[in-house]
Amino acid sequence: MKSKLSNKNVSFSFVIPCYERHELLTNTLNSIAKQKDVDFADIEVILIDDGSSVFYDVRLLEIPFEIKYVYLKRTKSSCRSKARNQGIKLAKNDVIVFIDSDVIIPEMYLFNLKKYFLACKNSVVIGTRLLLNDTISIKELDIDTIKSNSDFFEFRHKVLARYSFNSNCIRFPWLLSFTCNLAVSRNALIKTGGFDEGFKNWGIEDTEISYRLYKNGVKFYIAHDTEVIHQYHKSDSINSDEYIKANFTYFCKLHPEVIKKINRDDLLGMFLAKVSVHKALNNLKNKKERNLELNENTKKIKIFLYVILCILQNKKLNVYDKTVNGDFSIFVQNFPLFNIYYYPVEVRPYLQMYKFEYHC
Repeated sequence: MKSKLSNKNVSFSFVIPCYERHELLTNTLNSIAKQKDVDFADIEVILIDDGSSVFYDVRLLEIPFEIKYVYLKRTKSSCRSKARNQGIKLAKNDVIVFIDSDVIIPEMYLFNLKKYFLACKNSVVIGTRLLLNDTISIKELDIDTIKSNSDFFEFRHKVLARYSFNSNCIRFPWLLSFTCNLAVSRNALIKTGGFDEGFKNWGIEDTEISYRLYKNGVKFYIAHDTEVIHQYHKSDSINSDEYIKANFTYFCKLHPEVIKKINRDDLLGMFLAKVSVHKALNNLKNKKERNLELNENTKKIKIFLYVILCILQNKKLNVYDKTVNGDFSIFVQNFPLFNIYYYPVEVRPYLQMYKFEYHC
């Protein structure tokens, strides 16, 4: 039986740049095909092959959604921005979902993602990822085990555990936007002008477009319930730090105003994923705290009452969500005028541990 939410329409266009590693891409596409509580007529996948040595034969796939395959020859101007812009031009649906060709999305990914765009059409939804450190098949995946193992966390988990899963509590949420798992309103992308093709090689092009979306007033959400799994593979033979430093210089030329708000070294540290420097994201104030735990029986009016109490007492409100459906996440991030520090502890039992470890 389908839920009421299933009857509310939001259509999705996946834009997936790919290059070689077709076996990982097949896992990615199969994970999209296993989505629950969705209408596959509302899903399309656009594969932008950025010059693989062998074509990827989509005819061999048994998939329930439309798929478009575009092959781009490798040239001096080839870059991730150009590949994704090709995908944006072909996309026809409400929301463009950017994922990498080596990720696996969970079965309720689109169902959960839909909630955010029903709450606000003009949105950017940031999802995190778990990084596998060994080769594994989809059949062998145990999501609960992976989520409980800190070896698989990326640096953003520590940032969010420290500062909150509420985008309003983070000074510059656009800094956490990576196209390994990022969903954006198609209209907002078009108005922003797409990815800047001046970014070459690897890194920062996704954060830069997110900054422009942020400046344009697009709503940002952090979605703990749209996390993806990054499949293990051998590293590319690239010096990613050098590419990031080059693209960082280009970013600073495009947006010199950012350096006036964020220390240059801290910003570069963020781009290099150096978790020891997150002062740029800190929106915390030294206040006494009040804690509220949410469960399936908690009414939203209780959050209102706690907010009023915290305003009167000049306290910071920490909310620990033990539910798993993400509804409180959206409610908290849409809450006006008062920032609620939100932590989904049932889904992420390690968050409280990190919060105290990195407490200001």
